[in-house]
Amino acid sequence: MLSVALALVLATPLAGASTCDEAALYAQVNEARAAFFELDEPRFVAARTAVEDTVACMEAPISPALAAEVHGVVALDAFLAQNEDLTLDAFHAARAASSDFDPRTWTSDTHSIHFEWRFSGRLEPDAPVAFADRDAVVVVDGRIADGRIPTQPAILQKLSGDEVVEGLLWVPPGTVPTWAEAAARRMEPAVRRRIIWGSATALSAIGTGVLLGFASNAHEQYVSGGVDYADLGEAEGRLQALNIGAIAAASTTLGLGTVLVVRW
Repeated sequence: MLSVALALVLATPLAGASTCDEAALYAQVNEARAAFFELDEPRFVAARTAVEDTVACMEAPISPALAAEVHGVVALDAFLAQNEDLTLDAFHAARAASSDFDPRTWTSDTHSIHFEWRFSGRLEPDAPVAFADRDAVVVVDGRIADGRIPTQPAILQKLSGDEVVEGLLWVPPGTVPTWAEAAARRMEPAVRRRIIWGSATALSAIGTGVLLGFASNAHEQYVSGGVDYADLGEAEGRLQALNIGAIAAASTTLGLGTVLVVRW
């Protein structure tokens, strides 16, 4: 009898032991959501931690619909921390993962979390950035992708064949594994244009200042009698050339400044 009882004990999963599949993750997401609306913060924190742990040990890619639900938990967590930026970014990630995701099914439409959801829908999310490591096969929120949005939470899973060999629920500004690092963002054309025109305007203004300084000095020498009579003609010609150069440089600076403002 003792051996039979021992065999039954060993064959029975330990209470509270978690598995790394979607069924367990769905249960943890529902637990976190229930704890949030019941104002049970310790219970919510425990469920939120369980969600993160399960994502990290999953062996198969997560489904986009479940990824959206996980981001919903991240949004609730950020809401509790009064981190509105992260709340909105998490809702952006949830929208991108699944068009069926809708937190208004969670509770009455009067809850403040629904204001954040509606507000996030009015904001344009950032653009994705390509991964620096182009050889890695990376699943982002349930779909194979070649980049991610650096400001948004993401479920990142590295594949080898069909199996997940590494994964995590990444929440900014946490550390990103090397295989999921985003490449340096290319400079936007508008920013590049402003730098070019701004630099040209600044250099022209400096040149104008230098020419005005020389012209002022030459004028001072000319009118103060510091030039020999025999050199007056040459001094006058030099002064005129400096004045013309300063005026031309000032006109160029004005033109460049106008273009900079108009094309800003």
